[in-house]
Amino acid sequence: GKFSIMCNDDDTRKYLSKNYSYISSGELLPRTEINDIKKVLMNYVYNENSYNLRSFDFAGELLKENTIEEKEIASVFLKKQEKIYSFFSNCSSILIFLEPTDDTKETLKRQTEIDKLLGILREAKGREGQKVPIGIVVTKWDKINPEVIESNENLEEQRVLEYIKSHKVYKNIYNLLSGVSEEVKVFPISSFGHAREGDFPPDDLTNPFNVFGPLIWA
Repeated sequence: GKFSIMCNDDDTRKYLSKNYSYISSGELLPRTEINDIKKVLMNYVYNENSYNLRSFDFAGELLKENTIEEKEIASVFLKKQEKIYSFFSNCSSILIFLEPTDDTKETLKRQTEIDKLLGILREAKGREGQKVPIGIVVTKWDKINPEVIESNENLEEQRVLEYIKSHKVYKNIYNLLSGVSEEVKVFPISSFGHAREGDFPPDDLTNPFNVFGPLIWA
C-alpha cells in the first residue's frame, strides 16, 4: 500500500540478490559464518516519510557464550561479538526473532541470549535503554495458522500475543523485555505464506504475511 523499500547500496543489493537466488530456486539460505558479518543498508518510505534502515546479518553464535579454547580463534570471536553488541547498543529499535517451537532446550537458549543482550544494553545505556522499542517477531507463523494468508494483521497480532503469553519459555522472554523497555510489541510474520515440508520455500513466493509490519512499527 503506502510502503516502499529501496536499496541503493551495491554491497547490500548483491547480498540480497544472492539470497533471493537461493529462495527462488526452492533452497534454504546457507548458514551465516562467524567471520561473515554483512552490513544491510536500505531506505524505505511509509506514508510519505523516509527512513534509513541500517542493520547486520551475523551468525547467531555471536550471541552465545565463548566456548573456544584456542586463544587466537577466541580473540577473533570476541572482537566480532563486541562489534555486534556495540551495534545493538546504538540501535534505535531492536527486533528479536523467535521460531514457534516447543523445544524447551532451544527456547531456553534464546532466553539466555536475550538476557545477556539486555545486560549489555543496561551497561551501555542505563535507563536510556528503556526508551528503545523492542519487537518480538514470531517467524513461520503459517505453522501456527496455515490459513494466515487469508487472515488480517490485527487478528493475527491478538493470536500471536496469546501464543507468546501461554508459551512456557517465551512468556518469560516477553515479561523480561516488558520489564526493560517501555515499548514492546509482538508480531507474527510468514516470509513465504506457506512453506513446503522442511521449511523449504514454495514455488509461489508472492504470498508473504506481515513482513513489513515490524519495520513500520520500529
